[in-house]
Amino acid sequence: MPNKCPKCKAVLQSEDFICPECGHILGDPVHRVLAPRPNHARRQHSTRLSFICLAVSILLFVISVLLVCFGRQGNIFQRPEDVGYTVRVLTQDSDPVVGAVIQLLDAEAQPIQEQTTDDNGCVAFVVSSDIHVSATIKSVPQDDASSYTPEFGIYAFKEDRTLQIDLWYNGYTYAPYKPEDLFTVVVLDQYLRPVEGVGLLLSSNSNLDSGFSGYTDQDGSYRFCKITHGSGYIDHVQIISVPEGYFLSSSTIYTLPENRNVLYVRVQKSDSLIIWPPTVYATIITVKDQFGEPVSGVIVRMGATVTSGDRMTTDSNGKIIHNDTIKKQYYVWIVSVPEGYTFETSKVYSVQSGGYVHITIQRIDGGVMPATE
Repeated sequence: MPNKCPKCKAVLQSEDFICPECGHILGDPVHRVLAPRPNHARRQHSTRLSFICLAVSILLFVISVLLVCFGRQGNIFQRPEDVGYTVRVLTQDSDPVVGAVIQLLDAEAQPIQEQTTDDNGCVAFVVSSDIHVSATIKSVPQDDASSYTPEFGIYAFKEDRTLQIDLWYNGYTYAPYKPEDLFTVVVLDQYLRPVEGVGLLLSSNSNLDSGFSGYTDQDGSYRFCKITHGSGYIDHVQIISVPEGYFLSSSTIYTLPENRNVLYVRVQKSDSLIIWPPTVYATIITVKDQFGEPVSGVIVRMGATVTSGDRMTTDSNGKIIHNDTIKKQYYVWIVSVPEGYTFETSKVYSVQSGGYVHITIQRIDGGVMPATE
């Protein structure tokens, strides 16, 4: 037996048949066959260890997934408890709304329960605590003569699992509203004293000749919601009657201001000859196409003669409102229309302050132009 490995020159012991450094097998062929191979054994041991580590990693991953899916709060086998949710529906005067159908919705806004409000305007639901819920109104009681169908949104519960829904009742039906949709008209006489019993007509751009009526209270006030009437967004108020002892020189239409939620109106008490402030006469011009659709961007002239006048442009509702403090005679004619429309260039309209002018123009792709009013 050599003292050194012939391959790597490492020092060997007398009993060595294989070099411990490079693995070179020494001696005769029998010894070469039967001699152990340390490097191969080490590789087998390393493979087993890697497999065990991989199995442990997979097991830990499965356990973590189970914990996330079934038990973030602790015991994965614990059943979620049931909790209660309460909904109450009231009017603007804090009166309960009886007979409203309330739906409880899940996280995808799909109804999971449905109940009808009781005499207190309340309903109660019981669901599992692991379900995220919200609520909506499916329907509300309304007058059979009302054609208005309100659209309700989705309401979120407070932390204590309660919800109050406020609806506006106009005498016909209930509808949702926001604080900015509320408006108050205050009627005073020339001495700045409130006038009770003044009749008001509430109307929209779409139809100024009809709408909903109401009367001022003892404070001379009438409060309403601008969006709860089916005829459109309320933006005009007209005085249609006054109590005995008061008078108006003319029926007057007032446009609701956009930058505040109150309008002050003056009427004249009969024991005085002074009318203050002066009456405002609103002349309203509307321009529509032959299909009744409003046309914006129409330039119109309005003057005391047919040769000159103020240039005005219709708004998105096809409308122009011109206010005067005295009665005047005006002539109205179209100067230009947007592309895609045509009009009668020789047509002139006559109107007094406080009156109406309805103009129909022709949309080019619409066929024969109807008679102009």
